Amino acid sequence: MQSIEAAGESPSIPLFSHAIYAYLYDDSGNWIPTESPEDVVRSLDGSGAAYIDNVANQSIPSDTSVLQQLVKAGLKLSLRLNPFSQANTNPKPIDAIFQQAQEYYETGLFSYVFIDHALLRPDVQDVVNAVKRAGFNLVATNETSGTSPTPTGVWLHEKAFAILQGGDTTPDLGKHPDGITPKDSNWVQSVHSIDPGSHAVLKLEAPTEIDAFTTLPLNTQQQLLTLWSQNQQKYEYVTIYPWFYVSYDCISSNSCSFIANLMNQYDAAVSATSVPEFASMPLTMLAGLSASLLFFRMGRTRSKIEQRQYSG
Repeated sequence: MQSIEAAGESPSIPLFSHAIYAYLYDDSGNWIPTESPEDVVRSLDGSGAAYIDNVANQSIPSDTSVLQQLVKAGLKLSLRLNPFSQANTNPKPIDAIFQQAQEYYETGLFSYVFIDHALLRPDVQDVVNAVKRAGFNLVATNETSGTSPTPTGVWLHEKAFAILQGGDTTPDLGKHPDGITPKDSNWVQSVHSIDPGSHAVLKLEAPTEIDAFTTLPLNTQQQLLTLWSQNQQKYEYVTIYPWFYVSYDCISSNSCSFIANLMNQYDAAVSATSVPEFASMPLTMLAGLSASLLFFRMGRTRSKIEQRQYSG
């Protein structure tokens, strides 16, 4: 568990649940979804989500009105920071990373930063610390690839589901009936041991896993999403649900309400148990930390889904 001073929060780092992946802007700040901004905002506002992961890829769009609407609706946003100048080569200087994160922070639009390719940097801890010095108390790291030591003081340690890793389009649910492999569960336990109190996040990796996921039959997609959602508590991880990406959106796949229902059914249970230290906290303190996320978002889910029914 991060200290109060390190995390900038009291008395612990925030809960993380009801999270979706919505990739809205590319690395030039251009709009990605085929749907209009109005339809996308309506979809995201009605999703029941609390967090939207990676709404933008490094560049802040010149028109931030969509992001402002999402923040006004109570959604907490992140964007991607690549600590390399070109793909996975040419590491950026720490000062440049600090300046980039500071620019993000000064917009007031983003609640946390997602550091991509984190474990490909031998100085990953310095990268994390630079982003935090820029003002972001909450940092997420992509740990799907790379061999550097797991950084500490991180809010979200994120990694790809192993069952689809590398873009595998034939998930072996006979061998892994929970949709979780030993590689997944071992990594989760390692995160809890190395950085106690942080969140281990298993998700579909972009682009390879999301692209592979899109090619699966709809019933297989929904089977995997259900397994990943309902097994969060069993394996002590949190997941991020796909909503919008270049190759996927839940509107065209008729899956928006299906995903929203999974979040509403399973994520509430996870969020109350995902930080072990909560067991020793006063009940009044626990209620204060969790009530706004759990009850507000659950109520918001019901009201918004009733307003906008999807066919999925």
